[in-house]
Amino acid sequence: MTKDIAERVRDYAKDYTTTTYHDDLICEAAAEIESLRKKLDAKDVEIERLKTVPMRYRRMAFNAQLQDENDSLSKLLAAKQAEVDALMLEYCPSEMSQEQLANWAAHQWPAKEQLK
Repeated sequence: MTKDIAERVRDYAKDYTTTTYHDDLICEAAAEIESLRKKLDAKDVEIERLKTVPMRYRRMAFNAQLQDENDSLSKLLAAKQAEVDALMLEYCPSEMSQEQLANWAAHQWPAKEQLK
């Protein structure tokens, strides 16, 4: 049977004369390897569990993720467009389209309402 990397690292520390610093590094490396192996095993279990979920539910979850991403990107686009419109209104209002002006006007309100 072949030894795994964590066992080989620990054997190296036993077989060779190393400083305490190196021993500590070797132990940390072996612990990190074991930690990563446990995480990998947990992911493998999760993958196997997901394989048992019917395809339509996986599609539903994927569609929900796509919808969330679409919503966040739409909000980002609207914020960027508002920023462009504000800059255009300030620096080149004559170049704004009627649609941009109407959109800007629709989002304006009196200052006293804004403070509430």
